[in-house]
Amino acid sequence: MARILLVLPGAGSPELLALEAWQALMSVPAFASPGEELATRLRQLGYEVGELVEAGPLQDEPARGGLPLLHSHAAIPEGARALAGRLVELAAERGEIAFIGGDEAVTRALTERGMAGEVEVEFVMGRVPRGHALIELVSVMARLRGPGGCPWDAEQTHQTLAEHLLEEAYELLEAIESGDEEHIAEELGDVLLQVVFHAQMGTDADVFDIDDVARGLIDKLVRRHPHVFGEVEVSGPQEVVRNWDRIKHKEKGRRSAADGIPEALPALAYAQKIQRRAASFALGDLVDPRVAGALSELESASESQREAALGELLLSVVALARSLDLDAETALRRAARLFRDRVVDAERRARETES
Repeated sequence: MARILLVLPGAGSPELLALEAWQALMSVPAFASPGEELATRLRQLGYEVGELVEAGPLQDEPARGGLPLLHSHAAIPEGARALAGRLVELAAERGEIAFIGGDEAVTRALTERGMAGEVEVEFVMGRVPRGHALIELVSVMARLRGPGGCPWDAEQTHQTLAEHLLEEAYELLEAIESGDEEHIAEELGDVLLQVVFHAQMGTDADVFDIDDVARGLIDKLVRRHPHVFGEVEVSGPQEVVRNWDRIKHKEKGRRSAADGIPEALPALAYAQKIQRRAASFALGDLVDPRVAGALSELESASESQREAALGELLLSVVALARSLDLDAETALRRAARLFRDRVVDAERRARETES
């Protein structure tokens, strides 16, 4: 009996195909309907995959993502039946063929033919692990930077992309503060683009690639979570932070709790980080979190001492935020935006009064 190896690609990436799927595609003539993602990728890699012209719509409604769900009660569109019939004819002509198809209606139509005894249908399932789209992302980035790709992408360097990384990070922060989950996902994608872009430049220069980046991160996470991957016990989140700082301090060979804090950080964020780092190393609270005393000193300071006194007041405000488990940078940004709204509202009311 004629045989059809129905390859359900799952994620659509050749790298995620099961061994059985590869064996099927390489051992018998392979076909796919137009636009099938996996077939397109295989052709780009140099594999021969014939294209079957569809006789009409394969789905009455947009197909769902993932592997096909066999709902026998749903009507099978004529286009799907026609494509299944053509596959049965090809299988009869050649004895055995492979068909790449993630379309539910075609899968059901072929299953119907198989149950009627017209053809033997064997399902070969692809894998859909979490994170599979990252493989596609890396491939797209390589294409953009490669021959025939995008000229703008091709001329970028780590240095020229630096400003974009900072901008995307701030846009993500704004999305997080908005609480809009869809916006957060979009901005996370823009930040991820920066990571993949820099990794591809490392690949192009043959110095590191995306796997080096990921492996380095995995190793770091394992090392710095001995309470998860080792035998260390912790009493709570605060001890986790202290352990992280101590392990990092030892790994980096730092001689001071202040080492490794970027000087380019905004002043408020810098103050927060150095205070937290000092506390992690049991150096005590070197700044008094009581703002009243620092404010009093500012008010009584001479003109030449006012800047230093103001700095001490701001340090005390940061210490107060830490003691309340608040983020001073976020609090100030939100307060500044509320102030901005008041300014805009005042301007609007002024214009209304004038008119």
